[in-house]
Amino acid sequence: MSKRRDTTTIKSVLIIEDHPLYGDALAETLTRLFAVQRVKLATSILSGLKLIDRNFSPDLILLDLNLPDSAGTSGYLKLKRRLPNAPVVIISAHADNRAIASFLAVGAVGFIPKNTARANLQNALRDIWNGRIYIPPNFRRPETKRSDHDIREQTAQRISSLTPQQARILKYITKGKLNKEIAFEMSIAEATVKAHITAMLGKLGAKSRTHAAMMIKEASLV
Repeated sequence: MSKRRDTTTIKSVLIIEDHPLYGDALAETLTRLFAVQRVKLATSILSGLKLIDRNFSPDLILLDLNLPDSAGTSGYLKLKRRLPNAPVVIISAHADNRAIASFLAVGAVGFIPKNTARANLQNALRDIWNGRIYIPPNFRRPETKRSDHDIREQTAQRISSLTPQQARILKYITKGKLNKEIAFEMSIAEATVKAHITAMLGKLGAKSRTHAAMMIKEASLV
C-alpha cells in the first residue's frame, strides 16, 4: 500500500514547462493551494537537472510532456535516475490514452491534462500526495500485448540515453524535418546534425532516421 502523506508537507516543487505563462500560473496555483515554500521553474530537462545538481531536491516534480530536449518518456527517466524517490506528475495538453499508459507503465504518479479545472487540479494533486495515482476520468487503457509493453520500455530506455541535442533532433525527425531544416531550427551546421543523427541511430539501434521515427511512433512515445 502507498504511504499516505499530508499535502501540507509539500514544501518544494520543481515545474518543468517550456511555456512561461503556464508555468507561472501553475506555480501561483500551487502556492495558493498548498502554501508551497519553494517553487522553481525550468524550461527543459537539462535546466531542470541543473537545478537538481545545485542541491535542489523537490518534494514533487510537475513535468510537461512536450519539451524541446525530450522525446516520449526519456525526460522522465532521466529525472528519476537523479531523484528516484521524488514523485513525478505529467502535465500535457494532449491526453492521449497511449501516452498516459506509457507514463504510468514507467512509474509516473499522475497525468494531468492542462485544461483541468482549478478545483479538479487541487483534488488531483491532493490524491497524488496522499499516495494515490491520478488518471484523467476519460482515460481508457489501450489493449496491448506483454511484448508491446516490453518494446515501449526498451525504446524508452534507449531514448533516455540520448543527449539533449540528440533528443531534440529526434523530435524534429518524427515531424518529418529534413537535415537542413533541423540545422536551421537549431542554428547549427548541417554536418553537425548528421553527426548527431549517426550517434543517435547507434544508441537507438535504428538502421535509418525513418526507422528511428517508426520505432518512436510504434512505441507510442510521441
